[in-house]
Amino acid sequence: MAQQAAPQGAKASKWLALTAAVLAFSYTFLSRYIWSPLMTDVSNEFGISATQAGLYMSAFFMGYLITQIPGGLMADKLQPKYILIVCTLCSGLATALMSVIPGYAPGLALRIITGVCSGCVMANCSKIVAVNFAPQERAIGMGILLASPPFGITLADTLRDRLGFTGLKVGCGQGACGACTVIMNGKAVTSCMMLTMDCDGARIVTIEGLADAVTGELSGLQRSFVDNCGYQCGFCTPGIIMTAQALLEKNPEPTEEEVREALAGNYCRCGTHYSAVESIMAYVEKKKKEKEGCAQ
Repeated sequence: MAQQAAPQGAKASKWLALTAAVLAFSYTFLSRYIWSPLMTDVSNEFGISATQAGLYMSAFFMGYLITQIPGGLMADKLQPKYILIVCTLCSGLATALMSVIPGYAPGLALRIITGVCSGCVMANCSKIVAVNFAPQERAIGMGILLASPPFGITLADTLRDRLGFTGLKVGCGQGACGACTVIMNGKAVTSCMMLTMDCDGARIVTIEGLADAVTGELSGLQRSFVDNCGYQCGFCTPGIIMTAQALLEKNPEPTEEEVREALAGNYCRCGTHYSAVESIMAYVEKKKKEKEGCAQ
């Protein structure tokens, strides 16, 4: 028996539904980066530590993850298109409120709300594809949906994949571990949470930029890490060194407490924090002695 062709209106309807899902999904994906520049100047924005700033950025993903199962259940019980509309609007409203409501606590709460909304959007986008596409077509629909956000838009992606600066490492991808830290306009920033288009005209330095461009000789800070074994596996070391470099450019003679505070946003799974601090302080002491020797 010949299979009956789907009406033309039904075909148009499913592609319209997919277009709506793609737009909603792309927007909520991009919302994780909105206001991420707060990470680049936390002291001026909120007066918070780098650890609190990492928590701020991770709040989006916490909300996103805890909503996956409830969002899927809602998609099964209710009309997914209405949930999609409501959650996309709520995410946009929460994002807008972050620009007008001051304070760390409200910002953290709004960040979680955007994550919750984004989790619901993802679950309901999948449901919309499942409802509107025949089983043999769902792989195409989901492929279009998941490929819609521009995944290569972060500064980390651009530096590593397009420009070849692989000294930069990507760890959590959430702005919380500090492995991808670079210096932008004199400030340490987590490049995985910066949009490339927001960096137009900025001066960006990666770990490759610290060594001598002609001879390849390591900088004094890098050499201090080698001499004092300030690393183990080395994956997080570039981010730690870049954070320290940004601190030293502002404060050439920091105290150990100031160094520890600056490195609060850098996470080392090997537990080399102590040796990293010792390496930085050894470099600071060496520069002090050199300065005193020149003064005599």
